[in-house]
Amino acid sequence: MSDRCVFIVPCVCDGWFNLDRWPYSRELYDHFLHDSNQILPDLHKYTDEIVGNQEYIDKYRFHNAFHPFHGFSMISCGHIAEMNTSAIYLIGAKEPGIARGMGLKTRSSVLEAVEDAKKKYVGDHPNILVLPKTFTTAAVHLCMKGI
Repeated sequence: MSDRCVFIVPCVCDGWFNLDRWPYSRELYDHFLHDSNQILPDLHKYTDEIVGNQEYIDKYRFHNAFHPFHGFSMISCGHIAEMNTSAIYLIGAKEPGIARGMGLKTRSSVLEAVEDAKKKYVGDHPNILVLPKTFTTAAVHLCMKGI
């Protein structure tokens, strides 16, 4: 990938945290926004509090929720993406403040994001990889030549 890599991701981002599936998500997000420098290492101090929360554990064990550590895993993915990209754009967010709170840029369309990225990060002739069938077919293998 380019040193000036940019992700452009469509997402509803409507403020619904689905607390049945991810019961810890609102609490972890609030810690991320208010009690840290909005980076994963700063959230480490909340691991025992969230992962050890009996209510979250019971929802995981008996009500098909994700394990409370899952939130830290997801934040780590975002942290890695932030460290290795110039920008991450979220397209179509209904609640853009949530995305912006996590350090993402928001735009209303892919074309608007591409134009902004061209001006700020990638120049006039970017290489663009589009993955329209993501999560609907086999995974893309970016490191396998000839496939």
